[in-house]
Amino acid sequence: MKTPRQFSINENWLVMVGLVLVVWGVIGAAGVFESGGLQNIFNGGVQADGEGFVPYSVPLDEESLAILEEATKLEGGSGLAPMIEKADIRLSGKEDDQATPMPTPTPPPPADPNRVVIPKIELVAPVIEAKSRKTWMAAEQYEQWLAPDEFAVGWHGDSARLGEVGNTVLNGHHNIHGQVFRDLEKLETGDEIIVYGNGIPFSYVVVNKMILPEKNAAPEVRLENARWIMKSDDERLTLVTCWPFESNTHRLIIVAVPAQK
Repeated sequence: MKTPRQFSINENWLVMVGLVLVVWGVIGAAGVFESGGLQNIFNGGVQADGEGFVPYSVPLDEESLAILEEATKLEGGSGLAPMIEKADIRLSGKEDDQATPMPTPTPPPPADPNRVVIPKIELVAPVIEAKSRKTWMAAEQYEQWLAPDEFAVGWHGDSARLGEVGNTVLNGHHNIHGQVFRDLEKLETGDEIIVYGNGIPFSYVVVNKMILPEKNAAPEVRLENARWIMKSDDERLTLVTCWPFESNTHRLIIVAVPAQK
């Protein structure tokens, strides 16, 4: 026959086991294991491969930059970013009104971006200047742009301002820190992106959507990918995040051009 003390110990043990099983079930239901396992919990939700959350790196040495620039010139462009096709592009669901031509509006002065609105995915988010750090890849040093660790979009401070010729580059997380770009993958050609600067809306239309391999890719592949955040000789907007939600092995890149030009 069990003594009262033995019964109490066994009962407490069963209660502890039961609590562990309940917590385990809650974690599993929340999908934690599908997005990085218990390691995510101990890392504050960030996967061990922090590099997967960094939108892009660009080379700092002049030799690498010269190689990229020369490759672009061979394709017929004078800037570093690849050329894009913009013929016959219009906003989705909006037809041109041929009967009533609209006068060409006076372009607003260039402005720093401070808010982005994407109607297709119901996104309204602040834009702040992104931070960067120096890192190494294949014995070469690079400038690595970091996405904001909050519900905000990061603007690459060395990229173009709104309304001026050049490549305006915005980045953001898609599965941590507010997941500001979680639904960016739903955008398609013709969708509208509105970026505000000094209270003035700058409207863009998506012309290109790419998913490019990045994690464990060869350095030359990653350098080729990085061309999309380089300077350009046309006016464009480039949005960058990681993909897919579970592993961040690729880069999702959205390129848009001014809707009124």
